[in-house]
Order: sequence, then structure tokens, then C-alpha cells
Amino acid sequence: DYDVDGVTSSALMMRCLRDCGAQINFFLPNRVRDGYGLSVTTVERAARNNYRVILTVDNGITPFDAAQKARECGIDLIITDHHRPLERGVPEAYAIVDPYQASCAYPFKGFAGVGVSFKLMSLLYKRLGRDIPDDVFELLTLGTIADVVPLLDENRYYVREGLRRLARSESFALRVLKENARLHDKKLSSLDIGFYIAPQINALGRLDDARD
Repeated sequence: DYDVDGVTSSALMMRCLRDCGAQINFFLPNRVRDGYGLSVTTVERAARNNYRVILTVDNGITPFDAAQKARECGIDLIITDHHRPLERGVPEAYAIVDPYQASCAYPFKGFAGVGVSFKLMSLLYKRLGRDIPDDVFELLTLGTIADVVPLLDENRYYVREGLRRLARSESFALRVLKENARLHDKKLSSLDIGFYIAPQINALGRLDDARD
């Protein structure tokens, strides 16, 4: 997706999977040309370029036609999403990670897409016997606040922890966003992110191509 949650989810996956040695690329749809979410056209493009796996973030729980096309093309589709499935159920995929699917017994459901991505990557690093990189907490914090999910339970912990870490260190990209918002050396709050940082990222997908 091309909103803050989708962008931070994509960045978090790229950061972690590349760190784990994956050969991976990303695709953010163009709002005008591609529309929202995973489409048949996108799957066909991936097949033409010899991709064997598609991993969705912040979407994918509803496009049954795209999932069918992935099967036809021999592509393993892994869906990570935080939206509710349709009444007809979920698409047929290699794997689905969504707290709202009927088979999920995980007690907390209120994650943003970036939260679901973070949980999946945390498990991957645990299986590898490694710690997840500290810098992903910046992405987790931005996406969780921007998507206006309830700041309760795990979300509350992650945002509190993320803001605490941001007070110690931040990426070059975040420093630029702060300067654009005239926040400069200010210690960021959730309100600062929601009203001054996140809209700059959201604007990318509305003004032009978010991939740039």
C-alpha cells in the first residue's frame, strides 16, 4: 500500500529480509495506474520477471482473483494483513498472517499492518537465534501511530518503546521529515508524528509515485 502503514511495513520487511540474506525487491502500487492492493496485473508482472514468492503487507486478505492468478503462475503468495476478511473467507495462499482470520487465536487483534509485519519478522529472527535490528522500531512507531490503531496493549508498548528510542537516535530520513515540519531537535511525541510527520509520507502516494 502507498500510505504510511504500507510504506513503513514495506521498509520494515525490506530491512529485515535483506539482513537475513533474502533476494528481495519491493513494489508500491501507483494510486492512478495500479489502484489499491494486490492486483492480477501486479501478479502477472511479477511472473514475467521470474519472482517465485509474493509477500503482501497491509493488504491481501480480500483479492481472491489475484491469489488465483498467483497459483496459476506458480508463485507462492504469503499474505500479511490487519484488515478483516470478507464473509466468504480468505484467499487460498501459501500462508496467511492476519489476526482477524477465523483460525487465529492470538489474543491481541489491534495491530496496524506494520505491527503484523513486525511480529512476523520477530519470529523469523527468533528462529534464527538473532535479535531484530533496533532501527525497525522507528518504522513500527511511525506506522502504528499513523494508522490510528488503538494505542492499547502491545501497540502501547511498541509506541512507548519506539518514542523512547527515537529520543536517543533517529534515521537521516526522519531528521529530514522533522526539519520539513520545523520540529528540528524536538523530542517527538505521538501527536507530532500523527500531525506533522505522517502526512508528509502519505502525500507521496497522492502527489506522484510513492516508490520514488
